[in-house]
Amino acid sequence: MNHSQPREIPSRVARGEIAAVPLGARICSDEDLPYGETFLRQFVIDTRPVAVPSNWRHATLGARTLWHCPELPLMRLVDDAGEVVGLVLGIALIAGAGMVADGTRVPCTPDALERWIENVAGRYIVLTDNRLYVDPSCSLTPFFDPTTGRIAASVPLAIDRPLADSPDLPLSLFRAERGRYYFFGDTVDATVQRMMANHYLDLSQYRQVRHWPRDDTDFTQPASHSDQVDAICDRLTQVLEVLIGSNRCALPITGGQDSRFLLGCCHHRLSDLASLYCWVRNEATFVDALLAETIAERLQHPLLTISCAGPTAEAIGDADVERIARMIDLRSSFQYAPDARSIRAHQMAPPGDLILRGGLIELMRANKWRVAWGTQVTPELGLRALSMPTLQPDDFKARSEPRYGAWLDGLPEAAKTRAADLGHCEIWMPTTQSMISAGYANRTIVYGANDRELLRMIMCMTYPVRRGNRPQRQMERWRLPMLQGVPYRDRTLSKAVHGSGLFEKLGRATG
Repeated sequence: MNHSQPREIPSRVARGEIAAVPLGARICSDEDLPYGETFLRQFVIDTRPVAVPSNWRHATLGARTLWHCPELPLMRLVDDAGEVVGLVLGIALIAGAGMVADGTRVPCTPDALERWIENVAGRYIVLTDNRLYVDPSCSLTPFFDPTTGRIAASVPLAIDRPLADSPDLPLSLFRAERGRYYFFGDTVDATVQRMMANHYLDLSQYRQVRHWPRDDTDFTQPASHSDQVDAICDRLTQVLEVLIGSNRCALPITGGQDSRFLLGCCHHRLSDLASLYCWVRNEATFVDALLAETIAERLQHPLLTISCAGPTAEAIGDADVERIARMIDLRSSFQYAPDARSIRAHQMAPPGDLILRGGLIELMRANKWRVAWGTQVTPELGLRALSMPTLQPDDFKARSEPRYGAWLDGLPEAAKTRAADLGHCEIWMPTTQSMISAGYANRTIVYGANDRELLRMIMCMTYPVRRGNRPQRQMERWRLPMLQGVPYRDRTLSKAVHGSGLFEKLGRATG
């Protein structure tokens, strides 16, 4: 990646200092797992020395040291006098301007710096002398232990002791069935908390404070939804232009709407991508691959198909899969457990450093407004709108409604009408998609729509317009006319492919 790197040194504890040993390091030693590979693309922030992987780098700001995997770029923010006032870690950019570079000059007042951070898109954290900020959906998720002050990219790196089981959802119960999640900043540990998007962590008190949306953030319905869709496409194109122009990017194509919206805003840059690809790991993704082939043909661009049914995938033995699954378990803070087929598919990562994903574009369909739109938003309706899983503990609803109510009360008045959208970004995404991205660390996954101004523009559009798929149809008509008539994957198409037996035939031919 073409990032200007600060002059850092590999992380080593000074002679005579005693380093804290994270739980993750002890587990890797006990289970003979490679420490650095297990916690690939992760970080630790502390005021004390910490035993991190030997190839990690570090930078210091005030009393704190930020250690990080070298795969995560680090950039220093400076004031007009050239003094370092912040550290940015990850993939950070400003739409229409470029990637955040080392030595970027920023405003020196706290409010002006905060507004500058709110305009940054990507997958990142920003550390200042007394605050920690995250990206718009907390996709590079920090966990923190308020009793010690340690901050890290995963629970096993955030503590130096054994897990203290969460009293509300013990790990054994969490793992008993799929579909259980830790919400509202909860984690598998009774003490460790997850940060929430659009809040900063006050490092003097280790409490989270909302900074966006602001009281003056405008969610007014646009005079023309057609013009608004065009403006959204332009903004997304600006983000993708920066990402593709500065990094080796891979773009996955599926039969869904989100990847096609992303494609519509960058199809003119296909020749600059490292790869356009699709995965085949089950019958649903087989349907995706059939549609992706049609899309690639219409675009006259080569498509890479990665199949987990062939000899390349099967060469990844069961012992390797089990080992990789354990590393994913640790990276994702014990929250993501993919099946063997998915693990094999993701190990065959496409060419490129960044994978561009359509996450958050689902807000264009008002995906969390099925229940609550048009009514007064209450904690009960808000939880239902978030599609909270039914496999939570029996008392989940009773415990969660007051917490949702407190979250709702913390929103500015104008933003409360968009509570379901913001809940998707702040409550749902950090504990679901962000943990999947942390688990599959052999590539960096970036959501093209992870930009606050873009999200605000989407939230301005009304529910009937979004739910009626008008934005998707307009984008395709104006930006992908060559794909008119190419269907999306739906139940009818999936049922037809299932009845044909094509997927089973493929498995027998390539297995």
